[in-house]
Amino acid sequence: MARPQKNGLDYFPLNVDIFEDEKIEAIAGEFGIKGELLVIKLLCAVYRKGYYVVWNDLLKMQLLKRIPGASRELLDQVVNRLVAWGVFDKALFNSDMVLTSVRIQETFKEATKRRKEVDMSSYCLINVDINEQADVVNDDINPQSKVKETKENNNSQNSAGRGDKKALQEDFDKLWKLYPRKERKNDAFKAYVKAIKSGVSNKTICNGIVNYKKHIVANKIEPRFIKQGGTWFNKECWNDEYAIPQQTNTTKQQSVFEKMKMIYGEDWNGVDE
Repeated sequence: MARPQKNGLDYFPLNVDIFEDEKIEAIAGEFGIKGELLVIKLLCAVYRKGYYVVWNDLLKMQLLKRIPGASRELLDQVVNRLVAWGVFDKALFNSDMVLTSVRIQETFKEATKRRKEVDMSSYCLINVDINEQADVVNDDINPQSKVKETKENNNSQNSAGRGDKKALQEDFDKLWKLYPRKERKNDAFKAYVKAIKSGVSNKTICNGIVNYKKHIVANKIEPRFIKQGGTWFNKECWNDEYAIPQQTNTTKQQSVFEKMKMIYGEDWNGVDE
């Protein structure tokens, strides 16, 4: 019987000097041993799931049970410090309450490189080439592994569909040029490919971007509140209905367009020409 596929890890590397790290020492100085314990528990929670975890009430309640004497306020304070100091990615936390980082994702990628299939399409901060995956039994890199690494690459499989991938990349790049907040491009591309393969058309996505940009301008949304590209594509926001009130002051509308062009460059286009 085949081993069931898993998403998370059973083991993850922990630096022996972690408690001498300046950020962890600062956590310990402010919150004591509970702060240190929470850092380790958070890393376990992340790697148990895979390479990210959502900071929600469910996770908070679990941690309250696992850390005696902790409070919700303490949990939030420690996490906010870790985000502010770069232990977790600030942009993803602010937009989606997701705890992850480039270092965490690189560790996960290395640990799972012998798995046959690894899905890193959500909240991805690193470059992941699906052709890098070895054609072997689903397995992790750890001392308990008994599966031998495959020594032969299936070149025909790697080359299959490259033309399609190139066309998808070119179509996506055109849409990406239109999108106002160009962050997490790799994450957005994976979501785009998934959408196209499920039957969504480029025109639908393009119209969604145009409507979102009209919505931004009409409602005078500040740049910091515009969704990151990765978030917009992952949540399939082309399906959203955007409130676009009629503009009564053309001069004011034009000033908003000019402001957006100053921030995002000449690629900003609020209307579908």
